[in-house]
Amino acid sequence: MFVLYLEEVNHSKAAVIKSLEIKRRKLEWATNGKRTDCSVFVMRHMEKYMGSHAPFDVGFSLNGSRKMKEVRHLRIKYGTHILLSPSNTLKGKIEGAMSRA
Repeated sequence: MFVLYLEEVNHSKAAVIKSLEIKRRKLEWATNGKRTDCSVFVMRHMEKYMGSHAPFDVGFSLNGSRKMKEVRHLRIKYGTHILLSPSNTLKGKIEGAMSRA
């Protein structure tokens, strides 16, 4: 999709990027078949990645049940930040509902 966007805007590097081979890293902490976790992993990546080519460690446990607890915690953290963001036009309604709870 990114390459299609670059082609659409006639970006000078579109052809070069399109010709590159995609390599997927095997991440020891990844979950299998849990697509709803993808957004949490992407947010954690954006939060922790500092541009290094070293092995990428975002701090997830390799223990399955512990890792899922960490994922649930981050889902709540990121969801809260999104819902209470100044950019959220419904933030006032959410805060009102929270104060009544």
